[in-house]
Amino acid sequence: MLGPIWAANIALATVNMLVVAGVLYVYTRNFGALHSKLALGLIAFSSILVIQNVAAGVMYWQLAQTYTAAVALPILVITALETTGLLCLFWVTWR
Repeated sequence: MLGPIWAANIALATVNMLVVAGVLYVYTRNFGALHSKLALGLIAFSSILVIQNVAAGVMYWQLAQTYTAAVALPILVITALETTGLLCLFWVTWR
C-alpha cells in the first residue's frame, strides 16, 4: 500500500522532472541560438536529470510495496532538498 510519505516522494520526483524539463527547454532554445558546447553540455546534464527523476519515481513506487515510512522519510528529505536546488536552478535559468 502506498503511504502518504511515499506518495510525497513520488510527487516531488514528478515536480523535479517537470522543473528540469523547463530548464531543458531553456537550454535547448539557447543552443539553437548560440550553438555553444556549454549549452550542449547543459542539455546533456538536464536530460540525464530528467531520466534520473523518472527512475526515482518508479523506484519509490516499488520501494513503497516493501518498506515503511522509516525508509521513506529520509528519502523524502533528500528529495525535498533536490527540489529546492532545482527550483533555484530554474529561477536563475529563467532570469
